[in-house]
Amino acid sequence: MTAAFVLVSLFPIGLLVFLSHWFTRENIRDDYYRKNATMVSQIASQLESVLTRSYEDFEALASNPALSGKGGAEEAVFKEMERLVEGIYSEVTLLDNAGYVIESTSETLDIRDESVWFRHALEKEELIMSSPQKLIHEKDIIVSVYIPIPEAESNARIIRASVPFERLGGTIRAVHTPPGNELYLLDASGNILISTDGSEPFTKFDDEKSASFWSVPGRGVYKTSASGEEFDFVTRLVKPAFQLESNRPWRIVWMENSIISMVAVRESTFFHILAALFGILLSAFLGMVAGNHLSKPVRCASDAARNVAEGYMKDRVPVDSGTIELDQLGESFNHMVMKLESAQGSLKDSLLSRTKMLKERERTTAHLRASWEAVQHALILVGPDNKVVELNSVFSKMFRFSPAVHRGASFEDIMNVITEHCGNADEFREMYASIGNDPGCLTKSEWVFALDRDRVVQVSSAPVQVGVETGNRARLWIFHDLTDQRQLSEQLRQAQKMEAVGRLAGGVAHDFNNLLTSICGNLAIVNECLEEKAYESAMPHLDTAQKAGARAGTLVEKLLAYSRTSTMQSRVCCLNDVVEDTRELLKHSLGPSISLELVCNTELWPVVGDSNQLQQVMMNLCVNARDAIAESGRIILRTGNVELSPRVIQSFDGESMVGEFVFVDVIDNGSGMSKEIQDKIFEPFFTTKEQGKGTGLGLSMCQGIVERHGGWIEIESRLGVGTRFRIFLPRTAEKQNRPDRLVAPIELPETDVVTGGLVLVVDDEAQVRMVAESILRRKGFEVVSAENGEEAVKISRELGDKIDIVVMDATMPVMCGKEAFEILANEFPERPVIICSGYIGDQERYTASNGIAPADFVQKPYQLSHLLEVVNRSLKSTREGGEEDVAIVS
Repeated sequence: MTAAFVLVSLFPIGLLVFLSHWFTRENIRDDYYRKNATMVSQIASQLESVLTRSYEDFEALASNPALSGKGGAEEAVFKEMERLVEGIYSEVTLLDNAGYVIESTSETLDIRDESVWFRHALEKEELIMSSPQKLIHEKDIIVSVYIPIPEAESNARIIRASVPFERLGGTIRAVHTPPGNELYLLDASGNILISTDGSEPFTKFDDEKSASFWSVPGRGVYKTSASGEEFDFVTRLVKPAFQLESNRPWRIVWMENSIISMVAVRESTFFHILAALFGILLSAFLGMVAGNHLSKPVRCASDAARNVAEGYMKDRVPVDSGTIELDQLGESFNHMVMKLESAQGSLKDSLLSRTKMLKERERTTAHLRASWEAVQHALILVGPDNKVVELNSVFSKMFRFSPAVHRGASFEDIMNVITEHCGNADEFREMYASIGNDPGCLTKSEWVFALDRDRVVQVSSAPVQVGVETGNRARLWIFHDLTDQRQLSEQLRQAQKMEAVGRLAGGVAHDFNNLLTSICGNLAIVNECLEEKAYESAMPHLDTAQKAGARAGTLVEKLLAYSRTSTMQSRVCCLNDVVEDTRELLKHSLGPSISLELVCNTELWPVVGDSNQLQQVMMNLCVNARDAIAESGRIILRTGNVELSPRVIQSFDGESMVGEFVFVDVIDNGSGMSKEIQDKIFEPFFTTKEQGKGTGLGLSMCQGIVERHGGWIEIESRLGVGTRFRIFLPRTAEKQNRPDRLVAPIELPETDVVTGGLVLVVDDEAQVRMVAESILRRKGFEVVSAENGEEAVKISRELGDKIDIVVMDATMPVMCGKEAFEILANEFPERPVIICSGYIGDQERYTASNGIAPADFVQKPYQLSHLLEVVNRSLKSTREGGEEDVAIVS
């Protein structure tokens, strides 16, 4: 604090000394300027006085009768001119009105004068003086005066009298200049006319300074470029009244070395410094005394504040300094410390409590974060402002969003990106818009999204509370990927089908053995008839063998259709047909002691569903019914129509939908079930069978299939009496397109039969190739054959366009039918190809990369008339260039 007092006291003294020094320096320089300006003004007055007297002398010369030529000869004129030269002028010349020299005292001048000054004196008839001039090879400067003589007897004459400039400017040279001072007379271009330092006349004062530099009003500073010396200069204009160039005046410049004025400034500065030092010492002494007196209580307060800042609240400031203000400050400080000590205790307790609460909140947040990320569903939380609050890693991975980038983004933009992946974008967009119209609604629906592959995703959305006080509602979106679950369900369903097929294997084998016995027996009888040449007797046996083969083909077709793996394909169908197909598969598998009865409503309403999956439900229920019958019994399959109303619903167990439905009953008179078992019967993996005889998934899958069709299953059972499963499916208003279940061979009119042409038959079974070759040759076709796809491609390339059509098996060694068709479709796109197989499956998988599909498909075993009809139709369509109708002929 002492130093502060000293500095505070020194500042005004230093400022006062500085201002005094500055004003003294400026006053000294102004005094020198005024002195030099006065001297320049006196010199200019003397120079103007000399010029005025010279003008009077020139007027007297104009009135000299000896030069006018009055009353005398030219010799008298010339003598007068020589007299004048010896006295005042350096040269006198008499010019005529054309500028030619009449007489002159100089022998070096030009014969004729054409200067502007001559013309002005001649035309204006007034005296005029030229600008200072320096003649060639001459050192001095002269000024020429042109004097008109209008009273001459002859033509007008002009007297040109040259005066040494020394005569006019001698006043300048006569001035006594103190050391360090110089006087210059400059013309308008900055050239030296005369000076006191002996500079050569008519030379540039400073080549680096323009003439405008000396035009500063009154005073200025000049710095030499060579030595760097500074000069203060004072200027004054001199305007000869009888000079033609009145706009080019002369200028008197007084130069004084700046060192002269600085000597006086230094002397003044020395005295100011002495005064400043004395003031500084005095101020320092007084500041130390006052600072020491005032800083002691302040230091005590500072020490106390430092201790308080370090946490020691017991320190206090003394209040006996003798200064009222400092004592009051000390009392206020002590009171503040007491309050602070009290507040510190309360704050410490609050801080401990809040720290504990924050740790608990961090722990809870960590648990919630771990739970949020551990959920295997895609989650996204949207705030009331429709901005993304949070999304988990599963959501980011599913839709390829970065949590860091999209947290805080507009949910509208994110939903636009998600909608682009949706297979049914318009309906998904409508669903999202409906939520915006009803913020409190709950939704759950399934959609197919094209992500890394087509995925079935269950989308759920519900409002959540985000603030108790504010009542704001956010919305949680859950995207549950059901793809793997559905695939597993499909695999389990297929396993159940295979389990049922396994149970049916005994009955199917029995049917095949009966059919094979019929075929083999009848063909043996036909062989004996042929040996005995009893041809008419052989015909009934051939017909019987052919019918047995057709029945075997039908049985295989139904078994393959049931066991086929396929996605759900809903179409309008009749449940009577499904029940009939089920009976065909089951009638020889239930055993002779169990009867299977059908009670079908002939006016049954149509439904929308997948026939294959519905048949699986009935197969499972029938097999379970068979297992529930101990020895003998019966199973009834019954169909019917029912319209459910709230009153009718009460007659059934469970809650049902209201409306028109089709039902299917599977009734048995087996052992029945208790109420406890009925409550668990549809639970996955629940079974009442022995270990190894059931998976417990059959009824669960049946329930899932029926619910996906919009229906439900009801159960009614009594122990020792039997069980009834009733399947409800909603009626559809669409009409069923019912083709004939058995398609008879098409007999072609003779006009539509195509004969002739080369057919390539491809099959790995020699017996099948032989049958196809024989029938085609009998109908007039040429036939070549191949054992596999690779051989077929080779033959096609060898024969080229000679081959008209290809009949090819689908399943072959070396190269299968699909691979061979891909090559043939690219190399021979116009050639029709017919695919034959005992199990065709998905027809679209045979389409080649260039978009060409097989001309037709034929299901094995085929009737020969069917094969001929398909070949004929394909050839006729190709030759006529028409569109082909792809169909399965079985």
